[in-house]
Amino acid sequence: MDGQTENRSKAASRPAPGVSVIRVLLVEDSDADARMIELHLADAVSACFTVQRVSRLSEALRVLSRERFDAGLVDLGLPDSQGLETFQTLHQQAPHTAIVIISGHEDEDLRLQAVQAGAQDFLAKSEMTGPLLRRALRYAIERQRTQQALRESEERFRLLVEHAYDGISLCERVEARHPDGTTHYKRRLVFCNERYVQMSGYTREQLLACDDLTELNISHLSAAEKAANRERFLSGQPYRGVSSWKRPDGRENYSEWVAMPIYLKGKLYTLGIDRDITERRKMEDALRQAQEELEQRVE
Repeated sequence: MDGQTENRSKAASRPAPGVSVIRVLLVEDSDADARMIELHLADAVSACFTVQRVSRLSEALRVLSRERFDAGLVDLGLPDSQGLETFQTLHQQAPHTAIVIISGHEDEDLRLQAVQAGAQDFLAKSEMTGPLLRRALRYAIERQRTQQALRESEERFRLLVEHAYDGISLCERVEARHPDGTTHYKRRLVFCNERYVQMSGYTREQLLACDDLTELNISHLSAAEKAANRERFLSGQPYRGVSSWKRPDGRENYSEWVAMPIYLKGKLYTLGIDRDITERRKMEDALRQAQEELEQRVE
């Protein structure tokens, strides 16, 4: 590859101790604009920007396939690619690289589309200064790292929830009135894991479509226990109980659960954890029956 299409420049030949090195891929076909950007980055004091420049999308993809960069500065108007598709192709190739778009046109609609598509920033060349460019790059890198860490954290949490032994659910609680005028709170499912679906005997779609999950449950609590749970629910305290699902297949089942009221964006929800105790309940019933039979024989 000749020097006109790909070259490397360093903002400082040797970074001072404690100064971070930031690797930047510059995708720009204009020699004059590329030189201006390299000079802007060369003035940095708190960081050492090393810049590798390419002038075509195809060259950028080839470089990204073998090297990693902290950030990319990308002009959307290239000899082999135009518009937002340029960014989208690069972003797909290097999703962990913070990309800042640089453009010769101040197009607010394009700016909005680019940010919505995943670009970290959009700078107009006519407004670009050294401090603005360096700050935009550093902020873009930090946002990218934060977003990546959040995505990884969410993925770990999703895997933990989906593979949990217990059923986990989040239900919105909606106040409603009985015909006699008393109030109660409907349970409308917002989220649940696969274990919760299996325990219920229904499909996830059926559970999400249900106006009140209470209608699909049989409570095994006494009136006094229900009243105590209501008081704990209204005061924001965790409460617990035992219930059975009205399974479509009629299979006997028992769940021991604990629920915690929480507020999210002004709405009341309950976070529930359900454990299947069907086998334990069967063994307890069998032991109780055996004990009763033994007592009858003794009498």
